[in-house]
Amino acid sequence: ILKDVQMKRVLLLASIIGLSLLSGSFVGCGAASSYGSGGPTATDDLGKATALWKSLTGYQAWSQYAGMTGFQDASQHGSYNQFYLNQAAAADLSSSGAIIVTESYDRKDPEALNGIFVMQNIAGYDKDFGNWFWAQFDLDGNVVNLGLDGAPAAGRVDSCIQCHVSTAQGADLLHINDN
Repeated sequence: ILKDVQMKRVLLLASIIGLSLLSGSFVGCGAASSYGSGGPTATDDLGKATALWKSLTGYQAWSQYAGMTGFQDASQHGSYNQFYLNQAAAADLSSSGAIIVTESYDRKDPEALNGIFVMQNIAGYDKDFGNWFWAQFDLDGNVVNLGLDGAPAAGRVDSCIQCHVSTAQGADLLHINDN
Protein backbone atom coordinates (compact mmCIF):
# COMPACT_ATOMS: atom_id res chain seq x y z
CA ILE A 1 0.00 0.00 0.00
CA LEU A 2 2.84 2.42 0.88
CA LYS A 3 4.50 1.84 -2.50
CA ASP A 4 1.16 2.53 -4.25
CA VAL A 5 0.80 5.82 -2.35
CA GLN A 6 4.40 6.78 -3.16
CA MET A 7 3.93 5.92 -6.85
CA LYS A 8 0.72 7.95 -7.02
CA ARG A 9 2.58 10.85 -5.41
CA VAL A 10 5.42 10.66 -7.93
CA LEU A 11 2.96 10.52 -10.84
CA LEU A 12 0.93 13.40 -9.39
CA LEU A 13 4.03 15.53 -8.85
CA ALA A 14 5.27 14.77 -12.38
CA SER A 15 1.85 15.76 -13.74
CA ILE A 16 1.84 19.01 -11.77
CA ILE A 17 5.31 19.96 -12.93
CA GLY A 18 4.54 18.97 -16.52
CA LEU A 19 1.33 20.97 -16.62
CA SER A 20 3.02 23.91 -14.92
CA LEU A 21 5.81 23.90 -17.48
CA LEU A 22 3.34 23.65 -20.36
CA SER A 23 1.25 26.50 -19.02
CA GLY A 24 4.28 28.62 -18.20
CA SER A 25 3.23 29.00 -14.57
CA PHE A 26 6.12 27.07 -12.99
CA VAL A 27 8.45 29.41 -11.15
CA GLY A 28 9.87 26.94 -8.64
CA CYS A 29 9.61 27.75 -4.95
CA GLY A 30 7.49 30.82 -4.80
CA ALA A 31 5.25 29.88 -7.70
CA ALA A 32 1.86 31.43 -7.29
CA SER A 33 -1.70 30.20 -7.60
CA SER A 34 -2.93 28.51 -10.75
CA TYR A 35 -6.45 28.47 -12.03
CA GLY A 36 -7.92 26.23 -14.69
CA SER A 37 -11.25 26.71 -16.38
CA GLY A 38 -14.12 27.00 -13.94
CA GLY A 39 -13.76 26.81 -10.17
CA PRO A 40 -12.45 29.59 -7.95
CA THR A 41 -10.66 32.63 -9.30
CA ALA A 42 -7.82 34.68 -7.83
CA THR A 43 -10.37 37.31 -6.74
CA ASP A 44 -12.49 34.66 -5.00
CA ASP A 45 -9.41 33.32 -3.24
CA LEU A 46 -8.27 36.74 -2.05
CA GLY A 47 -11.72 37.17 -0.51
CA LYS A 48 -11.46 33.76 1.14
CA ALA A 49 -7.98 34.60 2.45
CA THR A 50 -9.20 37.89 3.92
CA ALA A 51 -12.07 36.11 5.67
CA LEU A 52 -9.69 33.38 6.81
CA TRP A 53 -7.32 35.92 8.39
CA LYS A 54 -10.22 37.50 10.28
CA SER A 55 -11.22 34.08 11.61
CA LEU A 56 -7.72 33.53 13.00
CA THR A 57 -8.10 36.08 15.80
CA GLY A 58 -6.74 34.46 18.95
CA TYR A 59 -5.35 31.41 17.14
CA GLN A 60 -2.35 31.29 19.50
CA ALA A 61 -4.77 30.05 22.17
CA TRP A 62 -5.75 27.09 19.94
CA SER A 63 -4.37 23.66 20.73
CA GLN A 64 -1.05 22.49 19.37
CA TYR A 65 -0.46 19.11 17.78
CA ALA A 66 0.33 16.42 20.37
CA GLY A 67 4.08 16.12 20.86
CA MET A 68 4.72 19.31 18.90
CA THR A 69 4.10 22.09 21.39
CA GLY A 70 6.36 25.11 21.33
CA PHE A 71 9.14 25.67 18.82
CA GLN A 72 9.87 22.80 16.42
CA ASP A 73 12.94 22.41 14.23
CA ALA A 74 11.86 22.87 10.65
CA SER A 75 13.04 22.37 7.13
CA GLN A 76 10.11 24.30 5.67
CA HIS A 77 8.94 27.82 6.42
CA GLY A 78 12.02 28.94 8.35
CA SER A 79 14.32 27.43 10.94
CA TYR A 80 11.60 26.88 13.55
CA ASN A 81 7.83 26.48 13.43
CA GLN A 82 4.94 26.51 15.84
CA PHE A 83 1.67 24.84 14.85
CA TYR A 84 -1.86 25.73 15.96
CA LEU A 85 -5.04 23.74 15.28
CA ASN A 86 -8.63 24.94 15.41
CA GLN A 87 -11.20 22.63 17.05
CA ALA A 88 -12.02 20.84 13.78
CA ALA A 89 -8.33 20.14 13.08
CA ALA A 90 -7.71 19.04 16.67
CA ALA A 91 -10.47 16.44 16.23
CA ASP A 92 -9.43 15.35 12.69
CA LEU A 93 -6.59 17.06 10.81
CA SER A 94 -8.16 16.52 7.38
CA SER A 95 -11.80 17.23 8.20
CA SER A 96 -13.79 19.93 6.45
CA GLY A 97 -13.37 23.11 8.46
CA ALA A 98 -9.93 22.12 9.77
CA ILE A 99 -7.49 25.03 9.98
CA ILE A 100 -3.78 24.55 10.62
CA VAL A 101 -1.66 27.63 11.29
CA THR A 102 2.12 27.39 10.96
CA GLU A 103 4.16 30.24 12.38
CA SER A 104 7.66 30.57 10.91
CA TYR A 105 10.61 31.77 12.98
CA ASP A 106 14.27 32.53 12.28
CA ARG A 107 15.21 31.48 15.80
CA LYS A 108 13.54 30.21 19.00
CA ASP A 109 12.33 33.63 19.99
CA PRO A 110 8.76 34.97 19.82
CA GLU A 111 10.22 38.21 18.42
CA ALA A 112 11.65 36.30 15.42
CA LEU A 113 8.25 35.51 13.84
CA ASN A 114 8.62 36.12 10.11
CA GLY A 115 5.58 34.56 8.42
CA ILE A 116 2.27 32.82 8.89
CA PHE A 117 1.22 29.90 6.68
CA VAL A 118 -2.32 28.56 6.82
CA MET A 119 -4.09 25.51 5.45
CA GLN A 120 -7.88 25.42 5.57
CA ASN A 121 -9.87 22.38 4.51
CA ILE A 122 -12.94 23.46 2.54
CA ALA A 123 -15.34 20.74 1.35
CA GLY A 124 -15.27 20.53 -2.45
CA TYR A 125 -12.64 23.25 -2.85
CA ASP A 126 -9.90 21.24 -4.58
CA LYS A 127 -10.62 17.51 -4.50
CA ASP A 128 -7.36 16.65 -6.30
CA PHE A 129 -5.36 18.08 -3.39
CA GLY A 130 -7.34 17.16 -0.28
CA ASN A 131 -9.66 20.21 -0.48
CA TRP A 132 -6.91 22.37 1.02
CA PHE A 133 -7.00 26.14 0.63
CA TRP A 134 -3.49 27.54 1.11
CA ALA A 135 -2.51 31.03 2.24
CA GLN A 136 0.60 32.85 3.34
CA PHE A 137 0.31 36.05 5.36
CA ASP A 138 2.75 38.67 6.53
CA LEU A 139 2.66 39.70 10.18
CA ASP A 140 0.01 42.34 9.49
CA GLY A 141 -2.38 39.84 7.90
CA ASN A 142 -1.73 40.80 4.30
CA VAL A 143 -1.58 37.99 1.74
CA VAL A 144 2.00 37.61 0.56
CA ASN A 145 2.65 37.93 -3.16
CA LEU A 146 4.81 35.19 -4.66
CA GLY A 147 6.62 34.42 -7.86
CA LEU A 148 7.86 36.61 -10.63
CA ASP A 149 4.34 37.71 -11.47
CA GLY A 150 3.57 38.78 -7.90
CA ALA A 151 0.41 36.69 -7.72
CA PRO A 152 -1.13 36.29 -4.25
CA ALA A 153 -0.31 33.26 -2.12
CA ALA A 154 -3.93 32.31 -1.59
CA GLY A 155 -5.98 29.41 -2.88
CA ARG A 156 -4.34 26.77 -5.05
CA VAL A 157 -0.77 27.88 -4.46
CA ASP A 158 1.47 25.79 -6.72
CA SER A 159 4.58 26.00 -4.53
CA CYS A 160 2.61 24.83 -1.48
CA ILE A 161 0.99 21.98 -3.37
CA GLN A 162 4.25 20.88 -5.00
CA CYS A 163 6.08 20.78 -1.67
CA HIS A 164 3.34 18.96 0.21
CA VAL A 165 2.73 16.42 -2.58
CA SER A 166 6.42 15.61 -2.82
CA THR A 167 7.38 15.57 0.87
CA ALA A 168 4.37 14.77 3.08
CA GLN A 169 4.28 11.10 4.06
CA GLY A 170 0.54 10.57 3.88
CA ALA A 171 -2.16 11.12 1.30
CA ASP A 172 -3.49 13.97 3.51
CA LEU A 173 -0.67 16.29 2.26
CA LEU A 174 0.25 17.18 5.84
CA HIS A 175 3.73 17.27 7.34
CA ILE A 176 2.59 17.79 10.91
CA ASN A 177 1.56 14.16 11.42
CA ASP A 178 4.57 12.60 9.67
CA ASN A 179 6.92 10.54 11.81
